[in-house]
Amino acid sequence: MSMQGMNLTAMRGVAKALGDCSQDLSDSVKRLDQLLRSVDWRGPDAEQFLHDWRTKDRPFAVRGITHLGERGAFLQQQVTDQETSSNSDGQGSAPGSSNGAPASPSDTSTTSSGYSIGPGHKPDIHWDEDFVWGSQSATPQDVASAAEWRTKGELALLVPGLGDAARAYLHYWDNNGEPFHIDYDRAAAEDSSIQHNIDDEIRRSMTGAEELIEQGNQSFSMTGPASGTQHYPVTENWQKTIGGYQQWSSAEVTTSGNTATMTITVHAEDYYNFNKGQSDIASETPDNVNGRFCEIGWAKPFPTSGDVTRVVTWELGSNNPTISTPSGTHQER
Repeated sequence: MSMQGMNLTAMRGVAKALGDCSQDLSDSVKRLDQLLRSVDWRGPDAEQFLHDWRTKDRPFAVRGITHLGERGAFLQQQVTDQETSSNSDGQGSAPGSSNGAPASPSDTSTTSSGYSIGPGHKPDIHWDEDFVWGSQSATPQDVASAAEWRTKGELALLVPGLGDAARAYLHYWDNNGEPFHIDYDRAAAEDSSIQHNIDDEIRRSMTGAEELIEQGNQSFSMTGPASGTQHYPVTENWQKTIGGYQQWSSAEVTTSGNTATMTITVHAEDYYNFNKGQSDIASETPDNVNGRFCEIGWAKPFPTSGDVTRVVTWELGSNNPTISTPSGTHQER
């Protein structure tokens, strides 16, 4: 895609608008999730509506969120590349000479821990798959087992505090592999280990931001690498919904004097599947039981994701940030 002849300021505005649309759609989906959880509506029509929302409408909206965000990031990268190219072509001076502009830092793009300057982009994450979908033939015993486990999934919807786990499990039975979105903000509020994981990523991002600031950058976007979380969920609901998962972050950083402000979005990434030789923590059910349904092509693993956004302010070199939600609720970490 060539940006030649285009107004780069306008294109940057389009890129931001795409990102804003992605966020607006994400916020709308979250509001709808909350409303559907709280509405008192029962019966066949309600069940059909909720089923369509989980299996058709919501996955379609999530794909839109992802697509808009990716297109905005792509367009922003094109603008950045064109600006870099234009600056390089127009310098007109020999290497090492000065044209009156401040010299650029020698390394302004990456850090030792893998954070890089640029619009947010999801890192490549590879997942293991122990049970190959559709690789085995079903038996009469599988029919009975499937009926038992689907019923368990439906009944789990009625158990207080297991709603997310039940919906994720039933989505496995939807057998379409469509993405599944989690409310990562609520997960953090309900599970202390998930909150610790978010705090860990914020700390890593602060370190990455400070390194980029030391390289001479004052206002910039950055993206971090994916890393496995260190704290396993302590609640049964979130153990069953995401278990061990990956995190990465994207952020906007500004500095004023010795103060840095970072608006960071921490992204959770997981792949809902079952692993040979492992067992459910609460029930001790071997994963092989449910992995079998994948092998015979009746249930399909799927990607799971969610995100939280925080505003982090700290004095450079200190380890005492003030962390707030975009709405302004502050907390010390």
